[in-house]
Amino acid sequence: MIKINLFNSFFLFLLIFFIFITNEFFFNFSYDSFKWYVYLLIPFIFIVYPTISKIEKFLYLENIFFYFFFICFLLFYLIYLNSLLITLPIFIFTFIYYFTINKNSVDDTSKNINNLIYYFISFLIFIKIFYWIDLHQFFWKTETELTENYLLYLSKVNYFINNLNIGNINLNFTIKIYNFLYLIIAFLFFILLIFLLIRSKENTPKKLNNFIWYIPISIILFVESFSTYSLFGKIGGGALHHWQVYISTIELIKNGGYLLWDVPSQYGFFSIISLVIMPFEDPWLKMYFLNCILNFILSIILFKLIWHNGNIYWYLISIFITCAVYFILASGPSYANISETPSNGALRYFWVVIIAFVLFKYKNLQIERLLLLILPFWIIGTLWSIISAFVINLTLLPIFIYFIFFYQANFGQKFKIILLYFFVISLTIFAISIYYIINIGNLPDYLSFFDFAINGIGTSSRLTGVEFNYYGVFLVPILFISLSLTQIIQIESTKDKFIGFSFLLGFWALLIYAFDRGVDLSFLKQLYLYFFFFLLILRISNLKNLNFISPLLIIILFFTYSNPKSIIHFYNSITNHNYSLNKIEFNEKKEYHDILNIIKPKKYPLIYLEESRYLFYNTRSNYLNNTTNQKVKISRNFMPTFILASTFVRLNEEAQEKYITRWLSRNKFSGGWFITSKKFSWHEKTEELTKKFLIKNNYNLDKIIYYNNLKAVLYSKI
Repeated sequence: MIKINLFNSFFLFLLIFFIFITNEFFFNFSYDSFKWYVYLLIPFIFIVYPTISKIEKFLYLENIFFYFFFICFLLFYLIYLNSLLITLPIFIFTFIYYFTINKNSVDDTSKNINNLIYYFISFLIFIKIFYWIDLHQFFWKTETELTENYLLYLSKVNYFINNLNIGNINLNFTIKIYNFLYLIIAFLFFILLIFLLIRSKENTPKKLNNFIWYIPISIILFVESFSTYSLFGKIGGGALHHWQVYISTIELIKNGGYLLWDVPSQYGFFSIISLVIMPFEDPWLKMYFLNCILNFILSIILFKLIWHNGNIYWYLISIFITCAVYFILASGPSYANISETPSNGALRYFWVVIIAFVLFKYKNLQIERLLLLILPFWIIGTLWSIISAFVINLTLLPIFIYFIFFYQANFGQKFKIILLYFFVISLTIFAISIYYIINIGNLPDYLSFFDFAINGIGTSSRLTGVEFNYYGVFLVPILFISLSLTQIIQIESTKDKFIGFSFLLGFWALLIYAFDRGVDLSFLKQLYLYFFFFLLILRISNLKNLNFISPLLIIILFFTYSNPKSIIHFYNSITNHNYSLNKIEFNEKKEYHDILNIIKPKKYPLIYLEESRYLFYNTRSNYLNNTTNQKVKISRNFMPTFILASTFVRLNEEAQEKYITRWLSRNKFSGGWFITSKKFSWHEKTEELTKKFLIKNNYNLDKIIYYNNLKAVLYSKI
């Protein structure tokens, strides 16, 4: 049984938690700014933590400090969050579970108390991953508590039973039977989980060939990665909203635009270039295949890290954990498809994962060879996007500190490696610069690479309108970091310890996105990344006792797969594989086709924004003729303020004017139609920007046509 130091394990977690509580009760600072002070405090704690740990050990402060904070923490949960009905069952379950898996350790009272508290806090925090679940109603639902889909399904079951002529059974009785059966199945599933976890600790039996082991999991992960389920829904923005940010950028480039000049890119440079060079004409296919390929590779890496060549029982657990963390939970409470939001998946964080995994996989290489191996991944990852550059370079910072100040080598060897990194990045930038000079006669605007970092940080929480939830899913990554710290300081090898801190600093860097948005969903969608870095730290610290993370595994597996939505998820993933995307329809509203029948656009291109806060634009180059019922081809208007409407609202006025002026000067834009709703607040900013920049650049407002709730405006060059 692993020895757990409660002070070390929960020091950072309890410290951060009580900083937020102190603010809540005594200072009440706005979380829009306060959260960033806390975010910047975390790496400072990394630095001073080893010293604090030594002081605690020297002065025997573990019990005094920890139990004081633990009692305060528990009182806060019971009184302020009114969670007695959740806390007590979790404590009872923790007690039973702990002594079930540690039958031979019941005599060591002090160790048992410490471990019980560790498991209790872990269960209490990790259950927050499923923040949308009401635990009071999870196992026994009444008719009023069932969702519309479940109620419809049970109504059909009730109707079927009554048609069997075995008696008239009302819906409430059917719901009670459902609840009873659900309890039995959930209990049996829980017993199965405990069995698998216990058996997974046994010595690994003789394995099959590694290639054979990877065949079934590769098939499963391929099916999940290439699923087209829920593409492209519009409800709540849906996949269409998240994909259009990429697609609109690709379309502007295909029509003569250039990144780092007249096309703003919210999601980076090399990431968009990679999409553009995919061998498909349709930008949606470019996006679909690259996103799916990267998802597949990342999920294989995640599975490999979890499995770590364990026995057959751990192999099965690893499959279910990988699917749960990456393909189910990363899609949010809907259990739909991670590809709905590619900006939360591999398309955004692929090189972060690759570099971290290479660091772990080849940690035994000489440091010079390891840094040379990472070099090409570093170049691509740094230029991939600003968030990728931020996370990757912070991940590599500790290993470079080790190389420069602690590694035993002469100055010349160290200087050559550092110089090589500078030379390769300089050569890459030089090549890009030459390409731009040849094609557009200007150097790239490299500062535009940082536009969305400069303009974006701090805007997301204002856009969502939700205050930072410091007692929600946010506590899960904080607990991961806190537990990781105590593992890192136990690593004896200096090199491995610095690699551990590399993973920890990368972990912290990843939190910037969710910190900015501040909502539970943002933390949930990055859970697979937190879990990945947490596992890397556990693996490099050579932790083999699975009991340490069993609360996390039980919570994820039980609440993911005891939910019937997981069955629906797998069914939809298996049955939805339309690789050409030809069965996916992009349906505009009928009003759109009606107003185009009035306009009959021929000379001028047009663009249309649907009445939605998600700023959907027309994605196809045709409309339906109401007389002939035939599709009529049109030219599409690629004015950046409209086609990139959701991107432009995040930029400041100076950046907006920069991009529009450059685009108008390079593109032969003689004019075009702009179709929006007559009065819709989410369209006002886009209309104002378009009018302002077109009038300023010598365009006339020639005509306005109204139809029902739509307004079509024609601008033309003077």
